Amino acid sequence: MNEQNHRLMLTDQDVPDGRLAIEAGLSEYNQEKAGYVNARELSVFVIDTNTDQIVGGLVGRTSLGLFFVDLIFLPEMLRRSGLGSEIMERAEAEASRRGMLDCGALHNHLPGTGFLRTPWLSSPRADGVQATGPYAPVYDETL
Repeated sequence: MNEQNHRLMLTDQDVPDGRLAIEAGLSEYNQEKAGYVNARELSVFVIDTNTDQIVGGLVGRTSLGLFFVDLIFLPEMLRRSGLGSEIMERAEAEASRRGMLDCGALHNHLPGTGFLRTPWLSSPRADGVQATGPYAPVYDETL
């Protein structure tokens, strides 16, 4: 990179033009290298039937054979009811339907949460990588 013609910008704000530029560049690169582009959003939302408001769910994406879980959240009153497992099952089924072969998520483990004890988060990574620290373990599931 020629430093005279480029600069870096760090921000904590959403920059739609920046996201679009990166997505377009990555799509072009993937098309060139893989011969296809199949990146798509994949979300499962939990909707309060009394208010029609989204109260939780999963936000992720699929691309080039992989399903990425970016965000997952349930309000406290909906936890430990099986709803989280149902969300993951639906998302994994859709990812599998799309031809995705593997799934990954980085989990910020907070003390007292039971999230990591669920069967769908107990698979060890196939590549043997062991995550440590507050972002452990890495979820890796063959779909």
